[in-house]
Parts: sequence; structure tokens; C-alpha cells
Amino acid sequence: MSSCARSFDFQDLFGLSPMRYLEVRRLNAVRQQLKASEPENCTIAILASQFGFYSPSHFTRDYKTMFGELPSETLQNKRISYS
Repeated sequence: MSSCARSFDFQDLFGLSPMRYLEVRRLNAVRQQLKASEPENCTIAILASQFGFYSPSHFTRDYKTMFGELPSETLQNKRISYS
């Protein structure tokens, strides 16, 4: 089976291209880490880079598109929810 055929089969199965699927998984992983982190001890850019997001502006845009809030808002909401 060619890689192109595998990609089409993957997209049929998951509804996403393989690259988009991986990006969604990485974005979800960052979100979970943000929710589990202490705001005082978390640097969003460093956390994002640990999951392969090396452009802060692209990461922030993709994060907001997917979750409807900025990464900093996710981190702040964690603080607010425990007050």
C-alpha cells in the first residue's frame, strides 16, 4: 500500500489528515498540561515547545481556533476555579 493510499484510508477512518490528527493530539496534550500547571510556574512558550510548537504565534492561533480561548486564559481559568 502506498503512503498516499494510507493517508486516504487514515482520513476516511478518522476524518482528519494524519498531520492534522497529530496536531490535534498535541494541542490537547498542551491543554491538559496547562490545566494541571500552576500559573506561577508555567511558561506557555516553553510548554508549547515541549510538544513541538516552535512558533508562539502559530501555536496561539491554532490553540484559540480549536478551544475558543487563548492558552493564557486556560491557565488563568485554572487559577480562578480554585479560588
